[in-house]
Amino acid sequence: MTEVQDPAPQLAPSPAPAAPEAAPTGAKGLAKFFYAMSVLSALLGGAFGSLEYLLATSAPQQGAAAAMACASAIVPYVIARSLDGLDR
Repeated sequence: MTEVQDPAPQLAPSPAPAAPEAAPTGAKGLAKFFYAMSVLSALLGGAFGSLEYLLATSAPQQGAAAAMACASAIVPYVIARSLDGLDR
């Protein structure tokens, strides 16, 4: 009787995945800066949006004023959230 050998070679177990790298130490401070900027931008964007909305003479101008006011608050907030996510 002949012994049958396993045709599949035995593979060594793969090493454990490496721990994720820590975020740069400056990311936390930069995130705080952008959070402060998002609060300031929200206030200024609200004031600008209200003023431009009242001074607009057509619907497209009102839409553009509202979009610029939203963007002035949303963009710094998204950057701050992104930088805050680097620390996790």
